[in-house]
Amino acid sequence: MEQNGRSSVEIRQRRRNDLESHRSSPAVESLKQEQKKRPPKDALNEGLKETFPGSDPVSVTTTSIPAGRTDAEEAKKVRDEDN
Repeated sequence: MEQNGRSSVEIRQRRRNDLESHRSSPAVESLKQEQKKRPPKDALNEGLKETFPGSDPVSVTTTSIPAGRTDAEEAKKVRDEDN
C-alpha cells in the first residue's frame, strides 16, 4: 500500500529512524543522567521494611551535618568544610 508515493516499508523505516534520533537527543540524554542520580526505588522500599512499624517517615536522603549537633558555630564549620 502506498501513501503519498511512499511504500509502507519506507514509512516504517522513517518512523524507526525518527525514534532512534529521539533516543540520543540532548533532552533524552539529560533525562537519563538525572534518573541515574536518583536513589533507586528499592532503597526507599528497603528503608520502609527496616523501620516499619514506626512513627517517623522514611528518608532516603542524608544530611551533611551530623544529627544531634547543638553547637551552631561547630555546625557552620562542618558545613563550610564541605564547600
